[in-house]
Amino acid sequence: MTYLEAVNRYLDLVRQARVTTLVGATDTVVIAAKWLVNEAMSDLLYVHDWPWRRKTDVGQTIAPYSTGTVTATLGSATVTGSGTTWTSAMAGRKFRVDGDLDFYTISAFVSTTEITLADVYVNATASAKAYEIYQDTYALGSDVDRIVGLQTEDPDRDVIFAGDQELFELFPNPQAESAPDSAIVYQQNTSGNWQVQFYPIPSDIIQYQYQYYARLTELSGNTDDMTTVNLIPLKLHQLVVWRAYLLGLSSGMEDDPILSKSVETRYAQKLAQEISMSKPDKGRWRVLRQVEGVARRRWIRFGPHYPDIG
Repeated sequence: MTYLEAVNRYLDLVRQARVTTLVGATDTVVIAAKWLVNEAMSDLLYVHDWPWRRKTDVGQTIAPYSTGTVTATLGSATVTGSGTTWTSAMAGRKFRVDGDLDFYTISAFVSTTEITLADVYVNATASAKAYEIYQDTYALGSDVDRIVGLQTEDPDRDVIFAGDQELFELFPNPQAESAPDSAIVYQQNTSGNWQVQFYPIPSDIIQYQYQYYARLTELSGNTDDMTTVNLIPLKLHQLVVWRAYLLGLSSGMEDDPILSKSVETRYAQKLAQEISMSKPDKGRWRVLRQVEGVARRRWIRFGPHYPDIG
């Protein structure tokens, strides 16, 4: 069902004339209907952990870079390299001079032999020193609402999920490098995406896969479809219209007592039926063991410290 179709079905329920387009609508009833449909869709998505909201995506870690040597000057944010081939992709990664405990975020790529740090270098001037540029934090997909689990391909390590407070208390300044054995999901980046941070710092390119519940995307265009945009099965589209009608009643829209009771009953019955038919999805531990030489994958269960948004 498209956005226009959903709004028109709502207008049928409140005995208002149908419209041919939602673009540039000025009628107050139509404007209210557009808002109510999106609110109803949100209610439906978040009332239950629907299996059809669950998606899978993959990511890949980046191997640390340490070719050449660097000069970093006390009080300066400029770092120069010798024998380096830095790239613009390194902006946003972390930088550390060999032997230093402090790490810095690279704010800008200037050239293959010059980068700028987000903060000035606070240690004694380092000349022709070994260094490392690395990344331990990776953005998840833009449609991630809530993580269910994460897996890697490494058959030799059990990766566990740790609460952010626990991990930061144990490792406030991570320095060890190897295949990750811990992970946290925390704060959104500047693009609004959730991020996963691995510990130890990934020492190589490692493929990881994660499962999650997709966040709501509001409908806006006439032909925006509930299934295409938000994965809502066709059989549940009418539930969205009924929910919009019930929300309209609570907002003081026209009330037909007989119709409202009928819609409320049908909505409650259909919703309960669909919830009972869907498989519970608790995100518990799952282990896929090694089969015919395929490296076993271990799921990370995300714990109570993970922020539940929606």
